[in-house]
Amino acid sequence: MRGGSAGARDETTMSARPGGRWRRHAGRTLLAVGALLVSAELLALLLFAPVTGRSFAYGPLRDARCARLRDLARKQGKPVRRGAGGMGFSVHPFLGYAPTREGVEDRGLWLPGAPPEDDDTFTVGVLGGSVAYRLCRSGALERALDDGGACGNRRVAVVPLAVEGYRQPQQLHALILALLAGRRFDAVVSLDGLNEASLGMANLRHGVHPLLPDHRMLARLRDVGQRALSRETLRILHRLQSLGRRERRVLSLAETAPLRYSVAANLAGHLLAASARRQAAALEHVWAERLAREAEEDATPGDRPVDGEAAARLAEVWAAAVRFAAAICREQRIPYLAFVQPSLYVPAAKPLTPAEQRLVPEEDPAVLEALRRIRIAADACRAAGLSVHDLTDVFADTEATVYVDFCHLNERGETILARRIADLHRGALRRTIQRAGMDSREGEGP
Repeated sequence: MRGGSAGARDETTMSARPGGRWRRHAGRTLLAVGALLVSAELLALLLFAPVTGRSFAYGPLRDARCARLRDLARKQGKPVRRGAGGMGFSVHPFLGYAPTREGVEDRGLWLPGAPPEDDDTFTVGVLGGSVAYRLCRSGALERALDDGGACGNRRVAVVPLAVEGYRQPQQLHALILALLAGRRFDAVVSLDGLNEASLGMANLRHGVHPLLPDHRMLARLRDVGQRALSRETLRILHRLQSLGRRERRVLSLAETAPLRYSVAANLAGHLLAASARRQAAALEHVWAERLAREAEEDATPGDRPVDGEAAARLAEVWAAAVRFAAAICREQRIPYLAFVQPSLYVPAAKPLTPAEQRLVPEEDPAVLEALRRIRIAADACRAAGLSVHDLTDVFADTEATVYVDFCHLNERGETILARRIADLHRGALRRTIQRAGMDSREGEGP
């Protein structure tokens, strides 16, 4: 009897041992996996800042990830050109072309400006081309307006309506579209004049009306709008769409719980998404170069003669657009200031350094005459009571190098130009407030 009981216990013990071994093995495995995960998190935490350039912070990372997901979901169309400032362009029904990744999009359509709606912010809309855009992007203009008290005691927000290559009447159209879209501005600043002279003359020489956008961009837009897509273009478009879907999948996975709280998952998601973006950017660059090459091959040779009245017509277009913009802003009770931008097309306006002497463009009498007439038109607008200023001599007392090419500026140049604009803006704002006070008193009646 006892022997039978002992045998039964031995059988029970033997049958229990495999289960115990499995539990011990499972426990050790779980501990190893846990240790591996903890090690991965610690290693990712150490590598996060060196790899990504930012420290790990859950809230800002999630905000940036969600914003990028919204941007990918909203994005429609593909860039037809990428400019020197890194700005991608797409076809626009009113402006000819517009930024793909700048400003505000509504169903893929860029709407100029996105000013804040709070009353404590003084919002300045900035019109013009690439020089004006860089003043906004670098923060030079915002700092000058804020530091100098040009906008009173309110916080300054500069809203770029400027786009590389824009010239009148594109700035006028951008202003109208922004106001019709409900954008609110406390002041509007326009910095241009050079594109109207140089690009306007280039249009005439290529048989394109000067009121139309840059002839080079029109050729690329025609390519997108009229030409049958080649097999290579379709391949690039398909690859771009695939990369966009890959980035969305990676970001969406990183946004799921509990991965969104993981340093390692955030790091892996950042690296994979960044890889997809780099590949997409490289493809866009290849496509842009292809379109540019084909556009140059199809473009009308730029050797058409320009008659003696061309410069006067270009200056009148600029002056008329300035007057119209000033009238629109006056009706909206918005201070409007227009400036003729400096450039090395007027080399006598600055003591040139050896580096700047090498940047002076080849003399073009037709462009110089158009620019001279635009400066005369600016003086006439100012004499008529408009806040229009010629800043071609803003560097007259600057002996240091400020130009990086024939018109774009380094940090020192942008700071000097922005401070001059801020000084003139302060005086114009004071006069506007005084006029508004007189108008209100006249409206009160006796």
